[in-house]
Amino acid sequence: MLESTIFGNKIPPSAIRSAERSYRRMAKRFSFDPTRTPKLSALPMGQAYEEFGIRKLEDAATAEPGQQSEGIDPVHGITIGTIRMGFGHYRMGLSIASAAKHAGLKPYWLDLMSFPGSAASKTIRYLEDLYNLGSRLSQRSKFFDKYIWEKVTSDLSKRLSYTARDRSLSRLFAPLLADIPADMPFISTHPWTGQAALRAGLKGVVAIVPDNYPLAFHLVEGAGHAVQTSSAYMGYRTLRDMGGGEELRFALPKDDIRYAGHFVDHEIVSGIDADCDQRLKRLRDGRTRRFLLTMGGAGALARRFANIAATCKSAIDDGKLALFVNMGDHAGRWAELKASFDEIGLGYTMPSDWYETKAYLIEGSL
Repeated sequence: MLESTIFGNKIPPSAIRSAERSYRRMAKRFSFDPTRTPKLSALPMGQAYEEFGIRKLEDAATAEPGQQSEGIDPVHGITIGTIRMGFGHYRMGLSIASAAKHAGLKPYWLDLMSFPGSAASKTIRYLEDLYNLGSRLSQRSKFFDKYIWEKVTSDLSKRLSYTARDRSLSRLFAPLLADIPADMPFISTHPWTGQAALRAGLKGVVAIVPDNYPLAFHLVEGAGHAVQTSSAYMGYRTLRDMGGGEELRFALPKDDIRYAGHFVDHEIVSGIDADCDQRLKRLRDGRTRRFLLTMGGAGALARRFANIAATCKSAIDDGKLALFVNMGDHAGRWAELKASFDEIGLGYTMPSDWYETKAYLIEGSL
């Protein structure tokens, strides 16, 4: 895999120089030491272990006394790489873990943000903070959204040459994966983890592509790519509109991409028929209509959710409609949304953890 090309297409020298500057800047800022490779241990991941059998991979040197850690099972194990960024990435990771558990495998969860002292985690945190700020500003300013944010997230991310930066930054991330068996399957829910896995020498890397709109940002040369729709397959396979003014002579190899369909938990798929029967019965019985809102986009949707709730307030008060809001880990955005609810006098219940959430739903009070 030549650093000056991607899928056989030449990367402009200016893009390569820019990528190298990005790497050197982050390496210097966060004192990167490529020889620091943690010994990994597997620990039950709390509620995720109970539901999906997920074991989290962490630095064995930082494990607390008394924790029940174990080594990695190279035969039955499958690693899911994430950076804890974005509801969609996390949700797809859980769906892979769910399927792995159902298939009798051991899902291991590698979060590159779980190594706070590393240059990798610090770099990702720095870049994530910039992304979160931009995402929130885009929801508040039409000018910023149209002339700045759209250019960054669509125009630049669409170009094939843009991947040079991520491939270069993967040098910061790769040491965290040095202890993972090279032949064990690795599922990447974010391109940075896929780039890092390949840089670390892992062989069975599959990149989960969340966006149906073709963005070169999601491409990881050397990995297999799993897309969700036929249109996404054609878009990524042909590298549609990814030239950015440069002529592309080669497409994504057909062996490097699969139309996999949507990524949904086994628990949800296995209950579709019975659940739909229950939903139809609720309609016939005239019971409360329930809608699920999920807080993605770096928490940028708080104001929009508040507007939805305000519009639906009379129906909510009359028991005709209920909103279930999944806030993810956006505690700050919940404070903003809660203030909006209090201002219009809208009642709500806020479970504090997964157990309370399950109990609330099982009660079937709505």
